[in-house]
Parts: sequence; structure tokens; C-alpha cells
Amino acid sequence: MGRSNRLIKLQEKRISLDEIENQILNLAEVVNVFVFIGENDNKREIVNAVCELSNDAWQTLKKLEKFNLLVS
Repeated sequence: MGRSNRLIKLQEKRISLDEIENQILNLAEVVNVFVFIGENDNKREIVNAVCELSNDAWQTLKKLEKFNLLVS
């Protein structure tokens, strides 16, 4: 059973995944987020975030043609 506060140790530092999510949710452009640990190509642990954008943010990215960032 995992910890309820989602506190992890990464590169000898304690990091709260919940706190990262809370900080990202403070952005007006983000309506939902999930933060998790993964690995990069060198097998080092990294923090990842998947964000659901607001409609305004979605439209702005479309106008800027940043389609490689979008999944609908």
C-alpha cells in the first residue's frame, strides 16, 4: 500500500507529488493534473505531469500551432 501523501525521494530530495499537483492547479490554464514518476532514456527517475487544459488555453495553443503538445 502506498503513502497517502505521495511523498517520494528523488536525487536525495523529498518531493511531494501532491504539492506539485497543487502548484500546477494554481495556473489558470490548467483544470486537472496528474503527476507521476517515470524514467527517461537513461533510466533516471523523472517527474512527469499530465495536464488537462482550460478551453481558453486549448484555443491559444491551437492558434499558435502547437499541435504536437495536444491530444484531444
